[in-house]
Amino acid sequence: NAQAVEVGKQLCKKHFIHPVFGENDFEEGNHFYRFLEHEPFISKCFNFRGATNDSEPKSAAAICDRLTKIMYAILESYASEDRRHVDYVAISKSEEFRSTGTSQCLTRHQHM
Repeated sequence: NAQAVEVGKQLCKKHFIHPVFGENDFEEGNHFYRFLEHEPFISKCFNFRGATNDSEPKSAAAICDRLTKIMYAILESYASEDRRHVDYVAISKSEEFRSTGTSQCLTRHQHM
């Protein structure tokens, strides 16, 4: 079915699936494909929270803009009065910093 092949090609293009044995493009036939979340190394990644992300990927620019704003706010909150020192230990323990992991998960389906 041509429509099913087109859906498969779109999933490959958007990095939701990839060929197991190195074929370049999705095609009809006896081929094996794997979802990104099913890769053995994914559960060891710092930006994997244990749930799959089936959403349409956001643009890299939108993700970058969001992460930049979050990191700027965090640095402002934990900087000394004279802005010469930053309390990185406190940042690493903060909820704000942990929330950046959620945003980083959005980058998994991006072609950078």
